[in-house]
Amino acid sequence: MAVKKVALKKVAKDESGYSELKSNFPESWNFNLNPVLSGSVIDMKTVPVKRGKKIDDVRLLLVETIDGDVCVWESAALTRLFDLENVIGTRIRLEYKGEIDIKGQKQPMHDIRIYIKK
Repeated sequence: MAVKKVALKKVAKDESGYSELKSNFPESWNFNLNPVLSGSVIDMKTVPVKRGKKIDDVRLLLVETIDGDVCVWESAALTRLFDLENVIGTRIRLEYKGEIDIKGQKQPMHDIRIYIKK
């Protein structure tokens, strides 16, 4: 699968003359700074992500919150949410509870509780 080039939004230069390149997606959910995310799913997208020499398709949800739109990337902890039929339009609340060490795994798993309201 070929990697699709994505156009980036260019914004005004800062005082040093550099222009920041903005993504076409909203900011990603930072569960360390904001452990509770509440809003409505407005879209789901699949994007190619390069991991080493391999390219994987990764899903993301666009969530409308009272503070603006947020991107939520699929993870093992969130697969049940991404697999819901008709997830677009669903009100969700995600609560990050911390990390869980899993025996035999190099990295801990994120403990994220998922609540939905249709």
